[in-house]
Order: sequence, then structure tokens, then C-alpha cells
Amino acid sequence: MIGTLLRVLRQTDAFHLRSPGNIGLVASLLVPLVQHHRCAKYAGQWPDYPGEGRSYRLQKAILRSRWWGAPTTVYGRWPAQPAHIVPFFTSVLTNQQMERARQAIQARPVAGVPGVLFVGRLSAAKNVDVLLRAVAGLRDAGIALRCTIIGDGPERAALDRLCTDLDLADRVTFAGGLPFAAVLDHYAAADALVLASETEGWPKALAEGMAFGLVCIGSARGLVPQMLADGRGLLVPPGDQAALTAALRGVATDPAAYVPMRQAAAAWGQSYSLESLRVALADLLTAAWGAPLGGANANSATAETPR
Repeated sequence: MIGTLLRVLRQTDAFHLRSPGNIGLVASLLVPLVQHHRCAKYAGQWPDYPGEGRSYRLQKAILRSRWWGAPTTVYGRWPAQPAHIVPFFTSVLTNQQMERARQAIQARPVAGVPGVLFVGRLSAAKNVDVLLRAVAGLRDAGIALRCTIIGDGPERAALDRLCTDLDLADRVTFAGGLPFAAVLDHYAAADALVLASETEGWPKALAEGMAFGLVCIGSARGLVPQMLADGRGLLVPPGDQAALTAALRGVATDPAAYVPMRQAAAAWGQSYSLESLRVALADLLTAAWGAPLGGANANSATAETPR
């Protein structure tokens, strides 16, 4: 099998490695043997974190090493990294979708019951149960919020039961997995986004919510502190119901105070599009490989993917 893979690699013009993953681990060891034109993307949290799998740490060590020694894009800027480890900030929004985000900001009402979104996989690590408990606590304090949960996953049934136990049926909607166009509709209609996970790399939902001018509340994990720095959002410890409740209370009771935060988030989020990502990658690889890739004049395309 390894011999076959090496023969295939010798026939390629370039190799892009996506990590972490089992295939990525094998490829990171083999590709440098046969392919000079190589690059990698590490799509997880680049700094080590508690509970991280040993395989993930091994893959990061290989990508940092002189053995790999090729452009590797990671989420965020981190100290003491080799020169070939390149910080990249990405979006899945096109320029056209960014324009829609700008229009949504202009049309967003300033009054009414605030809408809170969660967009992502319904796994235990996403702490959606903490969001539900925060909404219930605010309800008990006489503060109204409407909450929409977009996505599906192994915790869906447990979250449904918790919603029933907390008597939140009139305040919480489980929308399930949606096409991306429908997710954009929800961004346009919402006021805040909560993504207070146990661990994150570059959470695209957070970048999308920022582009739409939402008050984004994220956990102090991965790249999130960099994304929400300089007054662009609010940080809470993952799993801290009291902190999340306090953050949502402020958004619900004094929305005018968050206008500068919304503006800062939108300005930052709208600076990263699919088109600009493609051009930046072309420039990076042209410089690393000495072979012009075009990029700025190439066509781009997007796919409708459910969330």
C-alpha cells in the first residue's frame, strides 16, 4: 500500500495535506520523500490543550519539524513557531454574501425580543446545554430571549429533553441541519451568537456571525480570543453558566451599549472572504514554490452545504 501511495505521489504536480487525521499522519511522513511542491493545513486547534489526543500532538510536531518543512497554514498567530507555520484567517462567505451581511446590518431592527443563535454540531463539547440553562435563568429573571439552535448531532435528543424539563418550548427552536443559504437568513435575523465550546480551532460560525454584525459570545479557547479581541465580542469560560447568563443579560437589557462591538466585529469579519482567501493562498504558494499560480484571476465557486 505504501509503495502504491509513493508511486501516486511521484505522479502529482503538488500535494496539499489536510490534518489532523489518520491519512494526514501517514502522508506527513511520506510526502516529503517524493514531493517538493507540498503544503498543509492544520484544521484544528494549533496550541496544545488539555485532553488533546496524542495523535494530534504528534501530527503538529511533524508539521512543525524540518522534515515537513513546507508551508503549513494554521488558525491564528502563535509565538515561537517555525517560519513555515503561517497564520491564516478564513471565511466561507463570498463577496456577494458579505454584501448581504452589510445589508442585513442596515436593516436589523433596534427593538423587539433579542434573538440568540447557536450554529454547529450538537455534541457535548459544544455546551449547548449551558446555553439552554442560561436562557431559562434569564426567563426566570423576567428577561425575554428567543433562541434558535441550528445543527444536529449526538446530543440532540438529550437537548430536546432538557428543553422540555426547563419549559423552554416557547423560547427555543431546534432548526436542525440547514442549507447554508438558510443559515444566512438566521444570521440576518439574529442579534447574538453563542459558541462557548470546550475547544475550538477557527470556528467559521463565529466569523460568519461577526460579518453579520452579531454580538458574538465565545469561549476562551483556540483562536476565539484572537477573533473577539479589541472589543469585537465577549469571552466566557466554557461551561460557566453564570458568565454566559451575565453576557446574555447585557445584550438583552442594554442593546445600545453593544453597537460599537457590533461595528468592530462586522469590520473584522467582512475582511475575510473566499475570494481573498484564494488569492492569499496563491500568493503564499507562489512564493514558497517559485511557480506562479495565478489566484487573483482564477474563478471561485462555493457549495451549498448543510450545517
